[in-house]
Amino acid sequence: MYYQSMNLPVFVGDLKLVINEPSRLLLFDAIRPLIPLKHQVEYDQLTPKRSRKLREVKLDRSHPDGLGFSVRGGLEFRCGLFISHIMKEGQADSAGLQDGKSSVAGLASAGGREVKEKKVFISLVGTTGMGCSISSGPSQKPGIFISNVKPGSISAEVGLEVGDQIIEVNGVDFSNVDHKEAVQVLKGSRSLTLSIVTGAGFQKYVEDFNPHSMFTAEQITGKDVRQLRIKKDGALDLAVEGGIESPIGKIVVSAIYDGGAADKHGGIVRGDEILAVNGKILTDVTLSEAQTTLAKAWSSGGDWIDLVIAVSPPKEYDDEVTLF
Repeated sequence: MYYQSMNLPVFVGDLKLVINEPSRLLLFDAIRPLIPLKHQVEYDQLTPKRSRKLREVKLDRSHPDGLGFSVRGGLEFRCGLFISHIMKEGQADSAGLQDGKSSVAGLASAGGREVKEKKVFISLVGTTGMGCSISSGPSQKPGIFISNVKPGSISAEVGLEVGDQIIEVNGVDFSNVDHKEAVQVLKGSRSLTLSIVTGAGFQKYVEDFNPHSMFTAEQITGKDVRQLRIKKDGALDLAVEGGIESPIGKIVVSAIYDGGAADKHGGIVRGDEILAVNGKILTDVTLSEAQTTLAKAWSSGGDWIDLVIAVSPPKEYDDEVTLF
């Protein structure tokens, strides 16, 4: 009857008459793959929550008394982020938050993209794979992130986007897993239920970069070319070696120093070749010229520096894998 009418509210209402006790709630998850993709978001909104009890609380950042709560925990303490104190009669108190019992799934940064948690279901039966790539975050933002989504893939259809953070897959907590473990979980089942934090914001490489728009085929043939945008935060702390007159014949990263902007970004490592800086091509320059170009780009105006790199071969990418 549902397939004939496509009246989802009526269908869910009928289901609730049968799935009417806690022990049966998982049946909603079992039925979800039968719902067309275009209705699955609405299905999640209409059906009861099956795992963590999540609710969205909106607080006014400009309120004179502040948000009205403090937090404790975090990755370094091997636990989630929990509310440690509620200001009496403050915003958080009025919204019904409680200290010690409320965990924070996502916070929107001032002026930034809103951070929300959502759950998506992916059935890989009859598909060629998820159609996306995952990447581990840098040291200051650990976790597993979506780094690429293939247009028209199942991942694109369910709404996954570059920068989304995967926090749970089939009940497995992804906040502390390494990349290899994440791949094993994602490839270990033909049916995946993912908890995603949208707007988490980490992107290691610039999307839709076309290296052929900057370089000749001879300059990039056989190279894995990527563009990075590194925020100017302190010192770049990146050293280079080589140059056109050296035996190496190219500009190569010789060191990444802990705590510097390059290290914080996480997208460039020792051995990578630097092909361009802020649009200036470095494929045929001396070491001195490259160092001067990097220094000027870092000290000039703007909040970011754009680097085009060729990832050092041969290399097994233990921080990224394409899942299709």
